[in-house]
Amino acid sequence: MHRFYKKDLTSSVKTPEEALKYRYNKPSVIKSSLVVLITVILFFLNVPMEIVSIGVGSFLLITRRVKPEKVYNLIDFRLLILFIGLFIVIKGVEKSVVFYSLVEHFQMLVTAPLSLVFSSLLVSNVVSNVPAVLIFKPLIVNYFNDEKAWFFLAMSSTFAGNLTILGSIANIIVIEGASSKVKIGSFEYLKIGLPVTLLSVLVGLVILSLF
Repeated sequence: MHRFYKKDLTSSVKTPEEALKYRYNKPSVIKSSLVVLITVILFFLNVPMEIVSIGVGSFLLITRRVKPEKVYNLIDFRLLILFIGLFIVIKGVEKSVVFYSLVEHFQMLVTAPLSLVFSSLLVSNVVSNVPAVLIFKPLIVNYFNDEKAWFFLAMSSTFAGNLTILGSIANIIVIEGASSKVKIGSFEYLKIGLPVTLLSVLVGLVILSLF
């Protein structure tokens, strides 16, 4: 990144001291921090994730010091609809006859960890990495039946998010959020994403192959 954006990264930006001052609600910060800590502990205790999420979210709303309207105004409902629609479509595809025929074709092509990694990279940048994992799930369960295959899938699908904008929903969130200040095109993203992804996947392959 420094190689491509040396001029931007080395330019000094003077920030007024007034801009560094901000207000915050100390009781809310303490309460939220404790809730985050409790959430992490409950996750490690294998309490169902959906129950924990709904429970702590409800607790924060009930004991609020901030008006709900202010919180709701910060929610990106378009993004939520995108997520809902994405998972509905993926689940519908997963239940279809076409999906099982695709899995059979993949089974003939994906026969080794290396082919699994590159297939995951490709599919993740077509449908995004989270839906890609849902697509590969029956393949891992039915044909690989190997715990290490999950590690290869986790590694490749995660790093696949660095390749293109479509590789991860997180990319879309950040780029959309920054759209009012900066425009990031597909090629602009790819010229950094390609070397970063190839290098990280290569390192991941080496580490997982050794262990």
